[in-house]
Amino acid sequence: MIDGFLQHLRASNCSPRTVEAYGRDVSAFFSTLEFEVTRRTLARIEREHVRAYVATLVRGRRSPRTVARRLAALRRYFRYQVENGSLRGDPTLGLRPPRASRPLPRFVDERSALRLLDLPDPASATGRRDRAILELLYGTGMRLGELVELDRDDVQAQSEYLRVVGKGDKERLLPCTGMVRRALTTYLDGAALPPPDEEGRIPLFAGRSGARLSRRSVQRLVASAIRRTAAASKASPHVLRHSFATHMLNAGADLRAVQELLGHSRLSTTQVYTHVSVERARRAYDRAHPRA
Repeated sequence: MIDGFLQHLRASNCSPRTVEAYGRDVSAFFSTLEFEVTRRTLARIEREHVRAYVATLVRGRRSPRTVARRLAALRRYFRYQVENGSLRGDPTLGLRPPRASRPLPRFVDERSALRLLDLPDPASATGRRDRAILELLYGTGMRLGELVELDRDDVQAQSEYLRVVGKGDKERLLPCTGMVRRALTTYLDGAALPPPDEEGRIPLFAGRSGARLSRRSVQRLVASAIRRTAAASKASPHVLRHSFATHMLNAGADLRAVQELLGHSRLSTTQVYTHVSVERARRAYDRAHPRA
């Protein structure tokens, strides 16, 4: 009763992490029911079952974001069952998750960002690779998953753009000029060509073994750099993505242009960075204005 749904998600280009999370969420809901879910018993699931499940999550002090994600998984599941004719009605209709306050993104200030870019040792091959990684994350705002999936073929010598594949297998072009291009060129000029992977792809960034650099390795690199320069408690590659967007908007960049660079499907997702800019201005006013 779940496998077909997961296959549907994969066919819809959902990320592997989304597929895994939705499968886990639907299975968790099924485990709370007093009957086994089969094709015959699926129609026995009513809105009250879903409402009771959501109430249990809230009473268990699950975060509003977790509750919202689990309800979203159930909505997707039951919509799929209605569309394929297994159900006449959707038991999640009319149910709303608890309102979640969206936390402001964590970012480093511009001085700290520039300092962390200078941390890798340019005299070593690993240092040149790490500098290129940091420049790409901060200079383009790409996601961690997009960075580790880059291939040598994605970097074209005569092009000022870099092709990345984001969520839902959507491609977009990111500017690759200035310091980002210089760091990439310096890295590639001195880096040995790694062997192709099982799919015949040659990774842009490889570890000591020659295999594609793992997400965890990049996470460690970025966490170390942020903590050494900004002393931030939240130290992850996403902080550099947040910093990219925040610094762009602070400098007057168009919101829709930033949305396109980040690969956000909805403008509301990008608008959270305008709140960061407004909050920063408010704090400056509180500190400096005599009438504050």
